[in-house]
Amino acid sequence: MTFATPTADLNKMRVFDEIHNLAGYLKQQVPGYDIDECIQYLRELELSDELANLNVMIYADRIIRQYPFERVLKILAGVCRFWDKLFREVRPDAVLGEVACASEWIAWSFARRSNIQYLIPYPGPLPKRFNFVRSPAAAGIRLRLFNRRRRAGLSAQQTRLAESLSPLFRAKRTPVRYSRTSVPLADEV
Repeated sequence: MTFATPTADLNKMRVFDEIHNLAGYLKQQVPGYDIDECIQYLRELELSDELANLNVMIYADRIIRQYPFERVLKILAGVCRFWDKLFREVRPDAVLGEVACASEWIAWSFARRSNIQYLIPYPGPLPKRFNFVRSPAAAGIRLRLFNRRRRAGLSAQQTRLAESLSPLFRAKRTPVRYSRTSVPLADEV
């Protein structure tokens, strides 16, 4: 299942059992929304602390912050309804995705509200590796910890150890081995 906008060709590829297209949902639903109902719905979400800081999400989103105010409110109400409905009906074990725009931030918020793990890929400290974090704030926390440690410096013993391991690491670095997935690849079907 995927939530990305370019899902038109995914149906033809038959890679996923189900495809839930957020953009398609919004195009179909948003034009019929009543602005007053959208305002009330979003107000209730914010006041319940289930989805705080909608204004920050809007401002941080490089695309929708340029839209007219009424259009933004209707889009946000549609995004919220999409994720709420999807998580109630599908109940995935986990969601793997970025948190780089308002719709993704809302998805993360609704997943959290529904006790569904939302895993965010984050680059690891080694090349060709990545970690998963459970909160968009985790990346900032890791960066602050790294910078604090970097400013503190290494002891003489730690410096010698790091310098002795660096050439060995560079000489013997092996590519990451990924385990096979349980999903058959296209050429295996």
